[in-house]
Amino acid sequence: MHNNALMRRWRTLAVAAALAVVAACGTGPPVAVPPLPPAALPAASQPQRPPTSADSMNPQVEEEFGGQYRARAKTSYAMSDGVLAPLEEFADLAALRSFLAPQIDPRMRRHYPHLGEADADGSGRTVEELHNVALVAWIHAVKHESGPHGDNDFHVMLGSSAEPGAGFFLTAEASGLPEDGAQRAQLVEVRRQLLSVIGPCRCNGHFRAVVPPRRVRVSGSLFFDADHAIGAVGPKYAKSFTVWEIHPLLSIEPVEGGASAAATAVVHGQAATEASSATDAPAPPPQPIARPAPERGPTARCRDGTLSYARSHRGACSGHSGVAEWLR
Repeated sequence: MHNNALMRRWRTLAVAAALAVVAACGTGPPVAVPPLPPAALPAASQPQRPPTSADSMNPQVEEEFGGQYRARAKTSYAMSDGVLAPLEEFADLAALRSFLAPQIDPRMRRHYPHLGEADADGSGRTVEELHNVALVAWIHAVKHESGPHGDNDFHVMLGSSAEPGAGFFLTAEASGLPEDGAQRAQLVEVRRQLLSVIGPCRCNGHFRAVVPPRRVRVSGSLFFDADHAIGAVGPKYAKSFTVWEIHPLLSIEPVEGGASAAATAVVHGQAATEASSATDAPAPPPQPIARPAPERGPTARCRDGTLSYARSHRGACSGHSGVAEWLR
């Protein structure tokens, strides 16, 4: 509207000036009407800025982590000697469940009572969590933890069966992003991968069922979520059998038809390749997750009477009124 009015006014003034010149000078050569100034061009005629990747990017891809509980562990991968820990392949969700069996939820809670509190341990991960795993499963439901109290993680309920509501389930999470760090780019990429698999989220603040369940190969780091009880996470038709999670996800890719080609080198559970089955070699049995030496005791006694198992003095008794006595 503003451009159109300005254009009409400019032409009116230009025509009036031309008529005045003709009236004063008599007949003569035609007087050219001055062209419109660039500022008066309609918006559609102005040069357009090409769209950037930021313009087309789903804003959910680059959301910062908004939580407080064990933020360092949730926003970083399991490392070994400064590099990403080796990827351990599992035939399926049942093989991973067998692998986790030696570290059932009550045992982990007794051994690490501080894990129910804020991020108090010095390294961010326990020894048992220093595993990167990969397996093929089915996505049954997804949820985006949005809103003022959400941490911006995507919760992915992985199932052992292709039938909706059948089998057993495990939680995997595409974490919100840390402020910086070398792993931030991969955390962005896996969120992009997830949204490319499930399509538009439509799951802000609630679980959305994926029907039919989508077969995928996922990889990521093991994480013990002591902040929740068994059965607290997931919709009623897909409750997790444990508080162990794959968190954060390292990759997620759709699997069409048979087993993923990337999942042929199985370390745990039944081998998936024809070559391995032809040898009749028995599959390696599930191995207990590495844990600290039995003689290692608590680091300190806290002022509220609890024991801290922090790996170093730094962070010991955080959230427990401070240290009353150092025990080692």
